[in-house]
Amino acid sequence: MRAICVALTLQFVGAAVADDTVRVIRPPASGPTCAFEASSETGHMHLAFFASPRYSVPVYLKLTFADGEERYLFADGLHETEGGPHIRQGRTSAWIDMSGRLRDGWLKFEALCLFEEGKQVSGWAPVFLVSTSAEPPEPAELDVERTVSQQQLLGDRDPARHLVEPVAPFQPWIEATAIMQPWSLERTRALVEDRQTWIPRLKEMGFGAVIFIPGPGDIKPNYPTEVLRAAIDDYHAAGMKVLMYWSIMHIGHHEAWHTAAKEHPEWWQRDAQGNPVTVYGDKWLCPNTGALDFTIELARKLAIELDVDGVMLDNNEFFKTDVGPTGYCEGCQASFREHIRAELGDQRLREMGLDPGTLRCPLPGDKLYPWWIDWRYRTWRRATATFRAQLREAKPGIVLCANTQYKGGWYLAVLEQPQAEDLLFAESKGLPGVRMSGKLAWGRALAEGKPVWNYLDTWPREDNTRMIEPEGIYDRVCTTLAWNASPWICGFGLVQRAPAAGWVIGYYEGAESAEGRRDEGGGRDGSAAAKLSSTEAARVSVSHQPFLAVHAGQRFSFRCWYRTEGVSEGRPRARLTFVDAKHKPPVGRPYVYYAEGEAGSHGWQEMRNDEVIAPEGAEVLNVEMFLWEGTGAVWFDDAELLCDGKNVLPNRDFETPADAVDASSREAVAQCLRFQRDHRDLYVGATPYVDVGLVVSRHSVDFAQEYSRYPQGSMSALALAHIPFEVVTEEQLEPARLARYQVVFAPLASCLSDEQLRALAKYAAGGGNLLFTADTGTRDRFGVERKDDLLAELLGLPRGELKQTRTVGEGRARWLSADPGEAYLKSGLPGDVQALADAIYELGGGALVAADGCPPWVEIVAYAQPEKRRLIIHLDNQHPGEVAPDFVLGLALPERWEAKGSAKLYPLGGEETALEAAASARLVNAMRVPVPRYYSVIVVDSTGL
Repeated sequence: MRAICVALTLQFVGAAVADDTVRVIRPPASGPTCAFEASSETGHMHLAFFASPRYSVPVYLKLTFADGEERYLFADGLHETEGGPHIRQGRTSAWIDMSGRLRDGWLKFEALCLFEEGKQVSGWAPVFLVSTSAEPPEPAELDVERTVSQQQLLGDRDPARHLVEPVAPFQPWIEATAIMQPWSLERTRALVEDRQTWIPRLKEMGFGAVIFIPGPGDIKPNYPTEVLRAAIDDYHAAGMKVLMYWSIMHIGHHEAWHTAAKEHPEWWQRDAQGNPVTVYGDKWLCPNTGALDFTIELARKLAIELDVDGVMLDNNEFFKTDVGPTGYCEGCQASFREHIRAELGDQRLREMGLDPGTLRCPLPGDKLYPWWIDWRYRTWRRATATFRAQLREAKPGIVLCANTQYKGGWYLAVLEQPQAEDLLFAESKGLPGVRMSGKLAWGRALAEGKPVWNYLDTWPREDNTRMIEPEGIYDRVCTTLAWNASPWICGFGLVQRAPAAGWVIGYYEGAESAEGRRDEGGGRDGSAAAKLSSTEAARVSVSHQPFLAVHAGQRFSFRCWYRTEGVSEGRPRARLTFVDAKHKPPVGRPYVYYAEGEAGSHGWQEMRNDEVIAPEGAEVLNVEMFLWEGTGAVWFDDAELLCDGKNVLPNRDFETPADAVDASSREAVAQCLRFQRDHRDLYVGATPYVDVGLVVSRHSVDFAQEYSRYPQGSMSALALAHIPFEVVTEEQLEPARLARYQVVFAPLASCLSDEQLRALAKYAAGGGNLLFTADTGTRDRFGVERKDDLLAELLGLPRGELKQTRTVGEGRARWLSADPGEAYLKSGLPGDVQALADAIYELGGGALVAADGCPPWVEIVAYAQPEKRRLIIHLDNQHPGEVAPDFVLGLALPERWEAKGSAKLYPLGGEETALEAAASARLVNAMRVPVPRYYSVIVVDSTGL
């Protein structure tokens, strides 16, 4: 018999004293009766019984004490005979003072559970609550049902086995650092030319790093290296880090790209018919050619000259043409031939009817096509690794990451690149928080413990002069923080150098010395106006955004007022350009209209065009006013575009400054970034604290198309059930990794290798709990159906017999013929979520975090900081702004963390507060937590004994 001592030492905020804590004890059942033994060092002991909610009928107990005395335990206490109020399911009896029954500080008894007709209850999962204080707390205040269910899941397990040491970042600053990307035109000019204003402003908002595009290139403005270096020195002096934008396939939009593309057609990415990729203005380059060394050498030179702290490789990927995926240039042919000969050997290739010496990259349906798809991933991993190694030789300590858009199709070939990077860059543009969380969960697995940076869109897709509403900002940025990623924010709408709301400055040929701004008093009658000026002949414009929606046949009349000062070699001009939905010239003609002005120096005049007609295929219209290929200055005011007599140009008079719009959205961004900056210690050195591993299989996506990159349905269902989880990639299916989890869940992973199936079976046989669904493991890694069910053979039972949980070696396995996550994705029904949660709970998973009454739209993400012995729980409201009543949270503590500590709440936009919590040797219990309006973090701090 196991003795259970309930004199405890853990005290959390809100627990009265150490002896006021309550211990839940569950000795192992043996037959219909169970023996209990507990001690007290205080001379006091109170006992209560909790009736498990699994029963549909009330129960009571017969107790036999060590001296042979028998008593009956009902809801209101002990009775000498049968008779009293039964204990209803999910309820707790009153506290019973057992102090007088202690013998040498011990209480021993046997218990028999009965229901209302006096019949025995078998498998009744005995649960007693024991308090050794003189006045025990009310059981109801302890939320006993949640405590019991959580402790039942835990069993004798020490949660410490689910901990893993965090991976130290290559450079400390890449954790919890927000990055600003100005991205061209007035935003870059603001951060370079007006940096004395913007450096302190960025720091106040919470940014710690900024990225610039080195010139010369095709992304304006172009700054000479010495100008950009002077700006970078000032950012460094202010304590900020600076990254350099670059790429392999378009050389970071550097002018060298266009030269290289013209001089080296052998460097082009090509499809099977020899067609190149043409995106952003020229041919994409292939890393299996001399383009790789060329781009690395130029990057090394610029990184040293600019003294940057890191390099981000954009679009580091293969692409596709209208014909199909690329990877067929001569460089690829030679690289694949070398790879496949090493992979399969010449003898096997000959047995397949192939000549090893003349192999070409295969086409769909060819024998080697699956190997070719895998080889493309390795190509980019090798290229990125080479880039990083050579960059480090030139500048030790420099950081490398790549925007791989890893949610894209297999044709991008990016999923293995994070192994060669210092962090993972996630482009989550266009994703709401509820979908972004799944992508970030997968990204953390690909990152393998390295930091994650998350690129967010905080502007409306159709208007990059504005920002989305604050709720949308909170939705995106808070989800990023909850998954312990750093926000990468593009400056659209956030960095303002525009002349007025809804208008942006466009720089064209010869415009390096041009300026565009809002002149506060330069307009008609002393009002505001847009001023364009240049000391050299240039085209510079003020352009209305977003483009205006139109349809063919619409008639417009354009007019605006302008004045000039010293305009020569050119003139004021307005241009109205119709384009289709892809911003390409429409079918009909004409699609460009002009209104002309006079040069020289003169007061206010009107320019107009009353015969503007949308041609066939036109869907949007761009309105621009220019200083056209001239010098001097021109002011524009009171612009109108009339359709059916009504003006459709907002802010026509430039009276509303750009920074007067979206102030609340900008503050939302700043509030989130400052929270991460000010609480940086909560984000660094954190590692997932979970007991459920979710398997994601790349090969199942590539060759069986089971889902789009990751099982969104299963991820969503687990999040809705408040079961924190960690993604495990198929390459990570090895004993040390799997040993972290109480449950390994493999949904829809049909394409797994023999070795990976053996790893899953070995995990279960060694004491793990395997949950798998539908066709998991029924195909080989390239999607070919297996003749036999290898996974079932390895588990020792047919799948049909695994519909119920069965013992497998020292562990357990269960097969769900239909995947609840996939069902939820299609139905949206809570029953499918509950079905998955029940299967996880049955196998003992989901025990580290328990949330009662937490709304399903609040996601819970759990981390630990092992060195500091504390748990970090992120709460992310996926319905930003929606409020709900408080809920109850319970957490399992690793056994060696049992010491004095505290539980604190850090709400976004609020004050730090202490949370009241009871505690036992295994659980921090009954924390009543407010539902965050947007986002909050709970810190359970446990110092060592």
